[in-house]
Amino acid sequence: MTKRAANMRSSKPGSRSVQHLVSVAVACIVLTLTLVAASPICAFAWSWGTDSAEMADRIAELLEVKPGANVAEIGAGHGYMAIRMAERVGPEGRLYATEIDPDDLKEIAKRAADAGLANVTVVRATDTETGLKAACCDALFMTDVYHHFSDPIATDKSMFAALKPGGKLFISDFYRPGYFRSGQRTQCVGTSVVTA
Repeated sequence: MTKRAANMRSSKPGSRSVQHLVSVAVACIVLTLTLVAASPICAFAWSWGTDSAEMADRIAELLEVKPGANVAEIGAGHGYMAIRMAERVGPEGRLYATEIDPDDLKEIAKRAADAGLANVTVVRATDTETGLKAACCDALFMTDVYHHFSDPIATDKSMFAALKPGGKLFISDFYRPGYFRSGQRTQCVGTSVVTA
């Protein structure tokens, strides 16, 4: 038996080798739970599409969106998900659809008008600002948008400033090409719900 094996065998509780094994085990459990928790929503996003009714239901559930809530979609694109979420918050609630592209903002406004929804507010965003007022939202969400941020720290500050105390932020995204040595895009590596 080697000296190291003898030392490990004679380790007492609280010794460095036992502590190291426990730390590694805990890290593995946390990583596994994180990946398992992310898998269902990633499956939703890629099997149903990021603008589907099923995805809207899942996001609303995770964010605990109720009628009367104020919710914002960051990077609302063409507005399909914004309309779905506006229906969920109802006429007493407000859906803010933030977007950088002026043509998309016009399309979202038209889509809301066509759906007869008066509770949708389109908001012009920038590369670093959501355009939302401070503490105006119970929840924010985005799907496949975060990887586009050119200055994520500034945008994160703007998002958290828009959340009311206890508000929630939902992000579902993938890494940009080049994050991995192979250069291949990973379809959906994670979903997070964070409470402010």
